[in-house]
Amino acid sequence: DYNQFKSTSSESEEEIVQKKNKIKQAKCKLYQFVGRTLFVFLDKNENPLIIIGPHWPMYVCFCGIISLLMLAIYLTIWQRIGLTMRIIGDICYWTFFISYTHCSLINPGYPKNDEGRTFGHPREEYYFCTLCHFYVNKYKYAHHCFDCDICIENQDHHCPWTGHCIGKNNFYSFYIFVGASFCIILYLATAVCIGASSYN
Repeated sequence: DYNQFKSTSSESEEEIVQKKNKIKQAKCKLYQFVGRTLFVFLDKNENPLIIIGPHWPMYVCFCGIISLLMLAIYLTIWQRIGLTMRIIGDICYWTFFISYTHCSLINPGYPKNDEGRTFGHPREEYYFCTLCHFYVNKYKYAHHCFDCDICIENQDHHCPWTGHCIGKNNFYSFYIFVGASFCIILYLATAVCIGASSYN
């Protein structure tokens, strides 16, 4: 029930203005831990540019495995698979790497702090998250992720492969990453078959 959070703020108008001024005057931070996630490159309102989730080793391992497999193809049969297959391989790999990195490091939808998360006047469109301890716009469909321990707007699901949640900011790059992953696995299998046949 959202109405239970619509109580009047116990702080005076002057205290609210003072807190807002402190946020505006605050310097940018390089990093900060929030919940189980690492925020990197925060602005004066503590909005992160990069979020590294609790399952970041999965991103490092999967990206490393695919990169090592592509390196093995390059060092062994790259010259034997033909120019067309080499171009397809480059496209598949870089599409995979860029979309995966974007999906795994960008802020997936942690609510922006423009007015102050921990104070202010709760309105009809806001509800209070008792775990994050700030007001969230309920019309942006924010949900609290218990793996990341933060709220994410338009959260689709928590993906261990990307290290954190899939939300409004990385939804499309996630599907590009999934498609590119299937393509690159198919490419690796095809390249090995073509390379193996060239030795006969």
